[in-house]
Amino acid sequence: MADDDTADTAGEQTVNDDVVKDAETAGSTDDVSIRDAKIAELTSIAMAKDSEISRLKAMNYDLLMSAAGTADTEDTTSDESDSDSAGIDSLFE
Repeated sequence: MADDDTADTAGEQTVNDDVVKDAETAGSTDDVSIRDAKIAELTSIAMAKDSEISRLKAMNYDLLMSAAGTADTEDTTSDESDSDSAGIDSLFE
């Protein structure tokens, strides 16, 4: 009976190896196409986000530049001088 169990186990192992190899071969082409599609999708999302960020930075810069000209000039004794600050342009480098 021990011989029968060994023969069955060896046969099952060969079948399992073949099934695993077939699944890996079939799955690898599917995995590659799925991976490539996901990369393309994420790349397009990242590019859209970068474009949106650039647009928002430009709007923010325009807003800051327009607000810089309307600053309240009553407080002339501030500790921070204009030469110490890098200015609005340094925020967008």
